[in-house]
Amino acid sequence: MYDAEADCFHCPAGKTLSRGGQETRQTAAGPVLHVVYFGDECKGCERASPCRKNPDAKSGRKLTRDEHEPARERHREHINEPESADRYKQRQHFGEMPFAMMKVCFDMRRFLLRGLAGVQAEWQWCCTAFNLKKLMNLLAALRAEERKTAKLKYYTSSGGILRKVKSTVVCVGI
Repeated sequence: MYDAEADCFHCPAGKTLSRGGQETRQTAAGPVLHVVYFGDECKGCERASPCRKNPDAKSGRKLTRDEHEPARERHREHINEPESADRYKQRQHFGEMPFAMMKVCFDMRRFLLRGLAGVQAEWQWCCTAFNLKKLMNLLAALRAEERKTAKLKYYTSSGGILRKVKSTVVCVGI
């Protein structure tokens, strides 16, 4: 648990992890400052096994807190308010799903072509791919439903015999 006034962490046993230094880590968004906290009183603690990866380690517990953590905490508090939760539910509208799929599955985070004609063509290709993916999923669901309802009976149809072989219906004996 972090104590902002004292700038330290408290472990589940109530001991203090004091600030030991800071380090800068390179991320995709740029360098991020991480403050490092160390626990010196971890040796012989009865709660060491759930608290630490290696309860018998010589050094104590090490925690880091990056410079963006206060913003994350403010966001967590804000999103837990009732009016914020109601507004967030509106974002989960089914209209958001196609854009999320296009971003994640098709890696469509920005347009590669320049100019209005190029962007329109790229957008049409992306929409076509999304619609084909959706159609394929619908067909797969229909086929799965057909397999569930298909019987192991023989049917006659226009002189041929249809029978179920290995979960697929095939036409035999025309």
